[in-house]
Amino acid sequence: MNEESQNTGHGRPRLSRRGILRAAAGFGVVSAAGVGRGAGGDPRWSVATGGEVVSSPTVVAGTLFVGGSNGRTIALDAATGEQVWSVRTGPVPTAPLVADETVYVGLGSGGVVALSAATGEREWRFTAPAGFTSPATVDGQIVVASNTAVVTVLSAATGDQRQVLPTGGQFVLSGVTTTNGTAYFGTPVSGATDETLYAYDITAGESDWLVETDGGVRTSPTVAGGTVFVGGTNGDLYAVAADTGEPVWTAGVDGTIRSSPTVADGRLFVGSDDGRLYAVGAETGERRWRAETDDQVTSSPTVAGDTVYVGSSDGNLYAFDTVTGERRWRAETGGSVISSPTVVDGTVFVGSSDGSVYAFDAGVEGSSRGSRVVLRTLGHHDATGDRRPTALIGIDQTNPVTGTSVTLTPRTGGRVDSYAWDLTGDGTVDATGRTVDRRFDTPGEQTVGLTVTGPAGEATTTRTVSVHPPERWRFETREPVETAPTVVDGGVYVSSDGGRLYALDAASGEQNWTFDVGNDTESTPTVVDGRVFVGSEFDRVYAVDATTGEQVWEFETGAAVRASPTVADGTVFVGARDGRAYALDAATGEQVWEFNTDGVVESSPVVAGGTVYLSNRRGVVYALATVSGGRLWTVELPGTVRGAPTVSNGTVFVGSYDDNVYALDVASGEREWVFGTTNRVVSSPTVANGTLFVGSDDDSVYAVDTETGEQRWRFETGAAVRSSPTVVGDTVYVGSSDGNLYALGAGDGNLRWVLETGGAVRSSPTVANGTLFVGNNSGVLALSATVDGSSEGSRARLGTLGHPGDWRYAGQDIDADPNRDGDGSNRDDDGSNGDADGSNRDGDGSDESVESTDSGDDGFGLGVGVGAGAAVAALGGLYLLARRADEQ
Repeated sequence: MNEESQNTGHGRPRLSRRGILRAAAGFGVVSAAGVGRGAGGDPRWSVATGGEVVSSPTVVAGTLFVGGSNGRTIALDAATGEQVWSVRTGPVPTAPLVADETVYVGLGSGGVVALSAATGEREWRFTAPAGFTSPATVDGQIVVASNTAVVTVLSAATGDQRQVLPTGGQFVLSGVTTTNGTAYFGTPVSGATDETLYAYDITAGESDWLVETDGGVRTSPTVAGGTVFVGGTNGDLYAVAADTGEPVWTAGVDGTIRSSPTVADGRLFVGSDDGRLYAVGAETGERRWRAETDDQVTSSPTVAGDTVYVGSSDGNLYAFDTVTGERRWRAETGGSVISSPTVVDGTVFVGSSDGSVYAFDAGVEGSSRGSRVVLRTLGHHDATGDRRPTALIGIDQTNPVTGTSVTLTPRTGGRVDSYAWDLTGDGTVDATGRTVDRRFDTPGEQTVGLTVTGPAGEATTTRTVSVHPPERWRFETREPVETAPTVVDGGVYVSSDGGRLYALDAASGEQNWTFDVGNDTESTPTVVDGRVFVGSEFDRVYAVDATTGEQVWEFETGAAVRASPTVADGTVFVGARDGRAYALDAATGEQVWEFNTDGVVESSPVVAGGTVYLSNRRGVVYALATVSGGRLWTVELPGTVRGAPTVSNGTVFVGSYDDNVYALDVASGEREWVFGTTNRVVSSPTVANGTLFVGSDDDSVYAVDTETGEQRWRFETGAAVRSSPTVVGDTVYVGSSDGNLYALGAGDGNLRWVLETGGAVRSSPTVANGTLFVGNNSGVLALSATVDGSSEGSRARLGTLGHPGDWRYAGQDIDADPNRDGDGSNRDDDGSNGDADGSNRDGDGSDESVESTDSGDDGFGLGVGVGAGAAVAALGGLYLLARRADEQ
């Protein structure tokens, strides 16, 4: 069907209503306010989700729940289409199930997830390597089928697997229908018995009966009046006795049936690939009428009043008279309508492959109670059972700041006569009335509760509100800031994707100066002794005066510098995309040595114990002598390495694109343990108090025991975590690409508060004197960290997370005198021998530039042309070699 039709009278194209809807849907909510109840089909609103919507909407307590191919499950206000919450779950091809204030979602990418209906917060996830159909519920259990030919029964409370019902087939595409403790489902192809319809006793875990069909069963059966109805791919409708499986009747339509039947008022309604909707007698199978659409009908019909609603692949939602089949209206969307419609209080809701959810005037009063939705298999659970009241808590601010008041509003289903609010989470009633206000004076997770009472009983629900600390200031750069802010002596130094280096006042956020580095930069600045060191995509390393912003020197590398410089004892260590690691004199910018890794270096160097640790995109980790650049050891990992290593207590920790974090011995590079995530690790590890904290592209933050490599906890965010965590006291701060900044308990991983920043957070947070600084897609944010102190307890102490004001080299001086004589007296915090002083000068003050070379099979070398004094300095990490000798 063409989106544009030609207006011959004016000679210019006129956009059809479908074209208007499709264009408008790209901008989010499309309002149709002021439309009164009419003949039906008038749009009320539409919401663009960002992915195809084949999932059928589920409406409970005034909230619509639906999933999309973009991997998100969303909750919308059913009246307005406004978003209540959106959670990344994985692709959702089927209808969510809502029961007891929990949303259960079968994922096309594998597994089942349970979410809080009020907030979208994950309650549990069952992971399996198979796509799952829409869940059904029975006796506190979730029943769901998968394409691995099994039906799985899970605990609704915990997600624990209770039992597996084998089918003997190759896969199951049919959703499960449950009633009276029995699960009904079918298989499209079966290894031993061809196509089959099954009835399983859930309690006994045994098959009640099975019936072979001549066509594969791809859709959910419908149970009504003691009869099971199901369609086959051969075009036949089957009616069998629910208790015995004995055939009642078989009737044919003119095409493959991929639509689940709906039964209402003695009629069965079902769609077909031939583009028609059929009505047959539920008792006899006799055809009553058929109605035409312009394409396949795989959407399942729903009935409200005397109207049946169904979608078509022609992009329309149709409404037909249930008795005559006469079309009452049709409404256009911007794509195929495979989603099954749901009618609630006179509004019909449906999804479309154009990526939007639509709400149309149904043209009738009431809801679709009279069809198979009563079995909780079409996502209309609010209209089932005894109509006991249901309730969710709505809030006008999803992420309030400390000290502000929020308005709490109930979202209810069924008749409700009274409202009792528990505003402090202690179980007592603090207020009554439909709407109340609540002021949150402390940051963290706060719980509120609501009990609603009606003639059919009462329902209680709770909601957790995450209250974040107040902002102190925001600085807009108008381009993403993916680097960590560096905080030194009351200044905040940060570089942006726009190629600017900014110096800000830490107290006010006012700009002190800005320096043009020539192009985008992913290099976090390092500040030592009044100088700012930063890399540039323009193949440069710059030294800038920290007070004035004036350039002191620049050094040209062979390619872009994305790594962050590390400064130790007057030497700048940095890697470049030309595959080389450089050591530069911090005072003059002159090269001291370089080392060729034969791979792109984007990892920032870490200096500890007289050794420079860095890695390249080939997955090779290097340990080099600080003074000469001589190689001490190398380790080749299976995947690309972009994040900086972290060195702590004799171990080098590094993340890899092969989904793992590795712990390597500092002396030999030998592997101590490997910890696996489920996606690549770009985030650099952080170590504090015997625990390693790291993010992964699997949307999670992990806490791992540094000695054993065993997981202590895992916290899931809504998107990839490339921000490196930082730790202050017992709190971990980390950003996520979902746009949130999280504060987590270091010991248990529990969420303390979350801040929605308005853009992806790939910057690593820095905490200084109780203030947290972090970058996002538009600038730099400073807010109260709600803890005292600074993030000196984590890898920021190594000077590679932009917090050199608190690390062990903060007191170093950059001596511009070329005849300076270092004493190598720096000591690590644990008392071990510290870094060499970088003294590459001979005793007579002459300056020798040393180029590192491989030293043969022994795995380490001192370089070429190194004088005696420099040779001794190059062994500032002598204990590494001593340990190696002991091992041999």
